[in-house]
Amino acid sequence: MPCITIESKPQTVQTVFLDTCVILDYLENRDTDIRDIVAQLLLFHENGKIILATSIFNIAELIDKEFEIYFIGHLISKRLSYDEIWKKKGNKKLFRELP
Repeated sequence: MPCITIESKPQTVQTVFLDTCVILDYLENRDTDIRDIVAQLLLFHENGKIILATSIFNIAELIDKEFEIYFIGHLISKRLSYDEIWKKKGNKKLFRELP
């Protein structure tokens, strides 16, 4: 009786690298085109068609940018001017006192 062997070649899954600005646009809903593209990429990832990746440096930058958005938003809510916000931006003590 003949033996039939079926060899399956491993499929190459593409890796898509997401940069900080793309992730930030998606999280902050700043750009609807980027939001839609990333949403589609997430669906492809969930279906195993692609691998989504970023770097530890992008994660660190993302945390910094998100905190900066929160910090500046807090100062804007206190009705500070742009000049006053810019002066306080580097104030590490003020960073720790944020609610």
